Amino acid sequence: MAIEFIYDPEYVVEVLNRHPALSQKLGRPEQEGRKSGSFPNARITGRQIYRILSNANYPHLTHLLRTLEYCLSNGWDQPALLRTSGGMEFESTVSELYLAEAFLRNGFTVHCLDKNRGANRVPDMCVQADGFSLVVEVYSPRDWDGLNRFEDELRLRVLHLDAPWDFSFEIGLLPMTACDPSGRQQLFDPWQFSKAADEPDKRFRKMEPILNRINEGLMGPAKPQLEAQLPDEALNVLVTVRLENIQRSRGHIPSRSGSVRLPTLTGHAPEGMFEGLVTRRIREKLGKGQAQSLSGSHLRALIVDVSGLGYVDEFGHPWYREKFRHTLNEHLDLAGINIDLVLFCLVGPRAGPRMRPLLDSHKSSFPDSVLDRLLSSVGC
Repeated sequence: MAIEFIYDPEYVVEVLNRHPALSQKLGRPEQEGRKSGSFPNARITGRQIYRILSNANYPHLTHLLRTLEYCLSNGWDQPALLRTSGGMEFESTVSELYLAEAFLRNGFTVHCLDKNRGANRVPDMCVQADGFSLVVEVYSPRDWDGLNRFEDELRLRVLHLDAPWDFSFEIGLLPMTACDPSGRQQLFDPWQFSKAADEPDKRFRKMEPILNRINEGLMGPAKPQLEAQLPDEALNVLVTVRLENIQRSRGHIPSRSGSVRLPTLTGHAPEGMFEGLVTRRIREKLGKGQAQSLSGSHLRALIVDVSGLGYVDEFGHPWYREKFRHTLNEHLDLAGINIDLVLFCLVGPRAGPRMRPLLDSHKSSFPDSVLDRLLSSVGC
């Protein structure tokens, strides 16, 4: 079940008036989705872009909308960014957006290939300049996808409940017991939780009971606070949603804020995390053959946006950097794959105005002049 977002059409129109290219693509906010049952002036939609538009006062979202307007005005168009309701797909297209901006601002021509894919697997974009054409597949992993997406989705579902109440909230995912019957310490296992929540349907089935309890608790007269818990003995985790300062809403949309409290996730060495990323997920991504699927004379690249990883700073540390490079040399044999370049980079607000390359692996046949231009022209 897709997450639905409450938004104020009047406010979204004001935002779109400052972004004419986006406005032309998006259509009329007052006709999107359906009416809210609790807020007469609000509407509800599953499209992720409306979550961004309805929170355009936050600096990082202002930056995103400014980037989107620039790219749309300069010939780049990624329809999935405007229509998708999937959080994972939206994050991927946002990474594409920031990469497109970096290349466009530095004189490259950028074409979105994804919009013409139909049922076929294709690369995300084609980057061209005098003398070369590079097809690019973009990958934006997180450390523990299932866990990270579970906390994100539960937070957004609570934030956008169609109920006429303002409140603050805290979501907790904490171990049920600190020790097993023998007295041995029981630590939260993010890998096990992620595996149990690695698909949207699995995540929704896990959180649906607690959301139902919150909705039932919000019916009737106002309560100063409300709490719902959901134990999962198999994973030794207790999911808690606690609402406080519950008051009748007076605005066009609810006024809410919240936080997520997770167990301690220490003890996972960055070099081990990176090795797992390369040996499992990146090799699996390359095995899908998206960057290799476009016919013609092109260089081919996988660009990995590391913004969602918890060890970004380690890419700049000499010891970890050497460990990461050793992992690439040992576990990523580009000679046996029709791919010329794997580039790890930071994109978006954390990278500054441009993409920041961090680490790469490329075939010896990859032209030095092309590599130098790709890296130096994006503010390396």
